[in-house]
Amino acid sequence: MSETRRRILLYTLGVLAVGGLLVAGFLYRPGPDAGTRLSSASMLASLGHFDQALVECDAVLREDPNSLPARVYRATFLAMAQRHEEALRAFDDAIECAPSDDEEIRLDLAVDRAGVLASAGRWDEFEQVRKSLIATSRRRADLLTGLAAFKREQWNEASDAYRRALKADKDNASLKSQLWSSLVRGGDKSVETGAFDKAKRAYFEASRLFEEPNDGHRKLAEVYLALGEPAAAAAIVKEVGPKLPGCATLVFRIATTWLEQGKRDEALEALNGALDVNEETVRVLLSKDPAWDDVRNDTDVQEILDMGQPNRESN
Repeated sequence: MSETRRRILLYTLGVLAVGGLLVAGFLYRPGPDAGTRLSSASMLASLGHFDQALVECDAVLREDPNSLPARVYRATFLAMAQRHEEALRAFDDAIECAPSDDEEIRLDLAVDRAGVLASAGRWDEFEQVRKSLIATSRRRADLLTGLAAFKREQWNEASDAYRRALKADKDNASLKSQLWSSLVRGGDKSVETGAFDKAKRAYFEASRLFEEPNDGHRKLAEVYLALGEPAAAAAIVKEVGPKLPGCATLVFRIATTWLEQGKRDEALEALNGALDVNEETVRVLLSKDPAWDDVRNDTDVQEILDMGQPNRESN
């Protein structure tokens, strides 16, 4: 299974690895041997080795048939493997195993089970679960509303639903990830249709959901470049630093935009900054980009390339 496909499945299931798994893991910690086996199972599943991951879960359950973490992991891995019917039965087993007085985890597992229904395309049953949660847990109902909208590529509706859910659980990293994904997908769609102002709003919101640099920052900068605003794009790079994904290529594009606008000093300054991030990548880009054909061999450009080389090689 490709990494992209695995991540899509994880999202479709309501980011179970961040949701149900961690809930079960933190509230009902397994013993040390069981914990080692389940950690191994998680790693195997992340690599797509679901049968081996299930073997580890089953080994834990033989030792402790009532292990809730093992049951949740097992249900999750079956869902990730798209073995939907088995996953649904496994989630039923996990819900039955959950303490009767722990309504929160039982509701979390019901949401995870609904994610499997969505993945299987069983929308009538999914909708029954979603409606049943409106009275008991509006946050979880909103989460499922967002999941359904995301599956239908209704990015605005998905984002709205996740925003509502976050109001009730503002520190939930899983919800933030889901909102981030819907915002970025919506921004991408807006770029495709030329609605750049709408894309800027979506990417800006996405970029602010997490402290670390992320693709929301990069995509926002790319929109500014598409609008011919390299200064705004450069300000984003300055704000988040060189850890921004694809930073060297982005800064080179900023330099190229400055050059195309006839602002040579700004272009050369940005070129130097791009070289500082990743000299090898930028030299390749510089050699191939036709925008630099008339100036590539100019003295000031060569001075930047030659001046920085010893220092960069020493690093």
